[in-house]
Amino acid sequence: MNWWEKFLCYIFRRGDLPKHIAFIMDGNRRFARSNNLEQIKGHRYGFQKLEHTLEWCENLGIKYVTVYAFSIENFKRSKEEVQILMDLAKEKFTLMIQEGEFIAKRGVKVNILGDLEMIPEDVRRTAVKAISVSKNNTRSVLNICFAYTSRYEILRGMKIIGKGIEMNKILPEDISLDLFEQCLYTSGSVSPDLLVRTSGEIRLSDFLLWQSSFSLLIFVTKNWPDFSIYHLLASLLLYQANQKELVKYQKNLTNKNIIENLKENLNSNENLNQNSNSNENSNENLNENLNENQNLNENENSNKNLNENSNENSNENLSENSNENSNENSNENSNENSNENSNENSNENSNENENENQNSNQNSNQNENSNENENSNENSNENSNKNLNKNLNKIQSHLLLTNGLNISDVNNLFTQDFNENENENEKEIENENENENEKEIENEKENEKEKENNEEIIEKNREKRIYDFIQSFHIESEKILLQMIHN
Repeated sequence: MNWWEKFLCYIFRRGDLPKHIAFIMDGNRRFARSNNLEQIKGHRYGFQKLEHTLEWCENLGIKYVTVYAFSIENFKRSKEEVQILMDLAKEKFTLMIQEGEFIAKRGVKVNILGDLEMIPEDVRRTAVKAISVSKNNTRSVLNICFAYTSRYEILRGMKIIGKGIEMNKILPEDISLDLFEQCLYTSGSVSPDLLVRTSGEIRLSDFLLWQSSFSLLIFVTKNWPDFSIYHLLASLLLYQANQKELVKYQKNLTNKNIIENLKENLNSNENLNQNSNSNENSNENLNENLNENQNLNENENSNKNLNENSNENSNENLSENSNENSNENSNENSNENSNENSNENSNENSNENENENQNSNQNSNQNENSNENENSNENSNENSNKNLNKNLNKIQSHLLLTNGLNISDVNNLFTQDFNENENENEKEIENENENENEKEIENEKENEKEKENNEEIIEKNREKRIYDFIQSFHIESEKILLQMIHN
């Protein structure tokens, strides 16, 4: 570079420049034909131009440069041309390793993006040596796309993720744009801000389709060997003129990625919440069933107690009434006898006593019959609830006859006892419901804390899985490169 070119680079460095430029080096054969040269000379001029371009980018402070050196589709060309390109690539890789000036002094890290197994073994060895020699350099990065197409790269990334799922290293819900980009050849580089293609062709030719989604595309009519620093600076001016729009697009892209990741996390959390809600609903249903069973048991017990109390009360009332009637009858009879003895003759008293004895025998027989009826009623009460209701009706009618009570008074006595028992049961149920509500509130708080903790644990586990998967992927790639070097 002369002083004027260095001065221009110095001026441009005062403004905003792209971090990453990608070049489609097209037009080597056209350059050779237009200058009546052999095809191999056109490719040689193209490699020389690459060296100049890298020097310009270094002076401009552009860290990442990616060049499209050889496509998988180029294997379809004639065997002679493919062999010429392979020999030329081997020559240039060898110069990088032997001279050391290009790699060591400039601090360039060389990456080969593509399927190295497709290229001949001797070319693969020199390419892998260039990678190993420059792997610790950090000043600038040169990505050489060799045996590369973007569709093949995307397919390879999908296969890597599928293999990770099969081996249980990652889960299907771990798949995201970030994970997919980590599985591409360009995982260690930023996406290109500017993509330049020479020779006047307006197409990408299956080059960095994923990475150039928001790149500024510039198509230069000159062939690659005719590309100069002025064409590069003109491209940078166009980039600076469109930088604001590019920044907006890039922000929108990052926002979309964030939104998609948030949606994925929300969907996973909703699934967890649905499962937890279903478990809570099932627990609530179980608790309700238990409470209903308890209430039924309590009602059965209360009914049993009521029946027992009613039977006891009826028996007591019967015994009391019978005693009272016998006492009254005895007293009345004694008084009548004394009065009649004083007023009537002894003959009449004897007849009346005989009649009274007959009546007493009849009463005793009646009492025996009533006892038998009571025993039969007790047995029937034990067998069925219907007989119990009949006995209660008999008790009510007896109370009406003996004590002169109304039906409403008797019903009030029974309803008061029943209402008191119901009120007590309702109070117990209310207290139990309050305690259950308090327990439910405490359980909800505990469940919310558990959900938060589980979400944090799930996210940490997810990040760890992805990190371990990416690390294992890079380690395997390095092992493959080392095997290629030793072989």
